[in-house]
Amino acid sequence: MDPFRRELVDLGAAVVEIPTLEIRRLPIDDRVRNAIKNLDRTALVIFASANAVDIFFQMLTTSDLDARTLHNSKLCAIGQETADALAGHGLRPELVTSEYTAEGLANALEGWEMKGMRVLVPRAEVARDALPSLLANRGAEVEILPVYSAVCPAEATPALLRLFDGDGVDVITFTSSSTVVNFVQAFPEDRLPAILGDAEIACMGPVTADSARKLGLEVSIVAREYTTHGLVQAISEATARK
Repeated sequence: MDPFRRELVDLGAAVVEIPTLEIRRLPIDDRVRNAIKNLDRTALVIFASANAVDIFFQMLTTSDLDARTLHNSKLCAIGQETADALAGHGLRPELVTSEYTAEGLANALEGWEMKGMRVLVPRAEVARDALPSLLANRGAEVEILPVYSAVCPAEATPALLRLFDGDGVDVITFTSSSTVVNFVQAFPEDRLPAILGDAEIACMGPVTADSARKLGLEVSIVAREYTTHGLVQAISEATARK
């Protein structure tokens, strides 16, 4: 049982898991090979997620390399779970930021001299592109390196339709903007509010919450700590207030 589900079950929740996100590692192509080859002159590597860490290290291993390849690079982790993933590979990032936005990360790097700095950002295939321009404006040479794609599993839509045609749920949890997008796409747009009924929407952080609101969902619970543990705490606190 994964930690998120276990924590919810320990609180007495009946958990229905319908993943709307499937992580698929992208192939090692020339872009990946060149990024790895240039690590010795890459001053900063920004890992946007734990998935990015794990898949990037799989790529290093496949290339007969390991963590020592990063000895010339400072490391930045977005979120504690990303930092924990790096720790699992024996690495401690110089900077851990809880800001899951490009603007927040740019602010966290405010005191860093970026001029002429080569920056590598392993991340999902589709993501916001504000970060490269923000850092480039400060003189950094930024390379975005897609290492995985996040797709919606084929079985998610029929499973969601069955669930909400039946009893539904009391709380719907979202851990990323992609999970929100894929969830909403499973339903006829004009019927979504009626289908969800009184279910509360709980999001892992403000970026996910903003995505949900833009897609017409009414968000009532937002975790202050942007981790699954923080999301469980926020749900627990909201339930206790009732």
